[in-house]
Amino acid sequence: MLSKEAYYTMRKSAMLFATLLVALSLFLLGAKAPSNKKAKEGVVASLLEHNYPKLTVVIVFDQFAYEYLVRFSDLYLPAENPADGKIGGFRYLMEKGAWFADAHFSHVPTFTGPGHSVIMTGAPLAETGIVGNSWITPDGKTLNCVEDPNQKVVGAEKPRARAASPANLRANTVGDVLRLSTNNKAKVVGVAIKDRGSVLMAGHQPTACVWYDDGTGNWVTSTWYTTGTLPRFAERVNRERLADKWFGAVWDRSFDSSVYASRCVPAMPEVQGNAGGLGSGWPKRLAPPNADKPDKDYYSRLAHSPYGVKMTFEVAKAAIEDEGLGQDEVPDILTVSLSSPDYALHSYGPQSEEALEMAVQCDRNLSEFLSYIDKKIPGGLGATVITVLADHGIAPIPEVARQSEKLEVAHVPSKEIEAAVGRALQSQVSSTTVAAALSFGYQEPYVYLNRKLAAEYKVDLPAVRVAIAKEIQKLPGVYTVYTYDQIAEGRLPNSRIAELVYNGFDPTRSGDVMVVLDPGWLPGSGYKGTSHGTVWTYDTKIPLLFAGKNIVPGLYTDRVDVKDIAPTLSFLLGIRFPDCARGRILGEMLKK
Repeated sequence: MLSKEAYYTMRKSAMLFATLLVALSLFLLGAKAPSNKKAKEGVVASLLEHNYPKLTVVIVFDQFAYEYLVRFSDLYLPAENPADGKIGGFRYLMEKGAWFADAHFSHVPTFTGPGHSVIMTGAPLAETGIVGNSWITPDGKTLNCVEDPNQKVVGAEKPRARAASPANLRANTVGDVLRLSTNNKAKVVGVAIKDRGSVLMAGHQPTACVWYDDGTGNWVTSTWYTTGTLPRFAERVNRERLADKWFGAVWDRSFDSSVYASRCVPAMPEVQGNAGGLGSGWPKRLAPPNADKPDKDYYSRLAHSPYGVKMTFEVAKAAIEDEGLGQDEVPDILTVSLSSPDYALHSYGPQSEEALEMAVQCDRNLSEFLSYIDKKIPGGLGATVITVLADHGIAPIPEVARQSEKLEVAHVPSKEIEAAVGRALQSQVSSTTVAAALSFGYQEPYVYLNRKLAAEYKVDLPAVRVAIAKEIQKLPGVYTVYTYDQIAEGRLPNSRIAELVYNGFDPTRSGDVMVVLDPGWLPGSGYKGTSHGTVWTYDTKIPLLFAGKNIVPGLYTDRVDVKDIAPTLSFLLGIRFPDCARGRILGEMLKK
């Protein structure tokens, strides 16, 4: 009989022999032992293993009509260039990313401030509180959506730029939640020429938020974000005088005349604006006549040209470098809004040669920026999520639409709307003096009334609003008119337009009477060019493109809402949705 020691010695030897035999068999069969180190693919694995995108980049082209994507697509850079390996711009995102062909904003008015407030909150204007680029306060003062009288501009002496902050933004953003979820380890940076383009996407407590001062050419911020020192990247671009780089540059056509003849209407200088001094015709010179050095006129022209797009992307690159965005395992966010298309094409319109040129130059600059990210971020574009969209569309210039499409469209002069208001007030209020003082004026799309004065003199506001609506409805070009009481009490007809109106209504900031114009009609008179802000498709429909980590390339034709962006990005980042987010996760484009 074996002793206990001998038994265990034999058993140990047998186990060792069996292990060696299995290992030899695997070797002979060429088998490989499974490895737990190989990263699993798909969004589920990424979330469970906290393998988030290193950098999420949201790029907004201000006033970039959806049609530009396809109307000029043959003029854009190829998705990839085998010769030099360079990544394209829009076509890269359309072919290698997720292309949503029917994306819309679901609010009115469709302006820059409102649009930017939705993108990173996922909330309607009714909850962001950004009911316009500006609104009239109960005291009769016009307040810009990011204006903050309690702050000061940092980064320029005697600036033209506003002291801006997100104080008027009631909803938090994806960046706010990400910062909270990572104990402020994540970095969030906003960059735009327009203050509202930067402030409303960057959120309440970003790492940095900067915008452009066209009086000095400096990039600035406000005391909301800093005690008095610019972010390092903004200090650097100012010190290096980035904005002066294009002094003497010319914006000219890039193609043979036949290219424009098949895509653009002939220039109509008599109805087009001058784009900050760039004027009509080609070439357009950034330096004002007889200017020997950069001045405020040059800095304005720069912002109205494609060079403004290039400058903004250069500032974004500086932010990536100096803030170290996307360089570690904690995810970061960069929001970039390109304001120059809006500045220029308000003057020239979407059917102009300038629209074609702006779109093409946006493509070139986007290509350069995507190529930069691919090289700069560890893991390249595959380690990021890129989102590209617009903040609203644009209407044709009415005179161009009349000539080219034979449509009966024109302007509804603001003075005629205000005259109609005056007539209604005189019919409802016995005191001529009180009647005249009751109207604060027309701030598109609302007529604002002095509610404090109405309460003091016991004016029946609901009845006055109805009278004003009936009087305005008589004007040519007016589609419909709604009163504050109809909207607040949910008494609008069941329609698509009603949904947009409800989504855009804030009872403390919206006006007393809302004017909806006919398709193609614009408010105002005495100005040249075009605008946006309406309920119609040319203003609500925008391009929406995604690419990067866990994004399945393809064409997606189901209708989607811009409010879906914030929940989708939040999901990919493994964080809760912003507090007021109403959209859904765009799961159809995610790699499972």
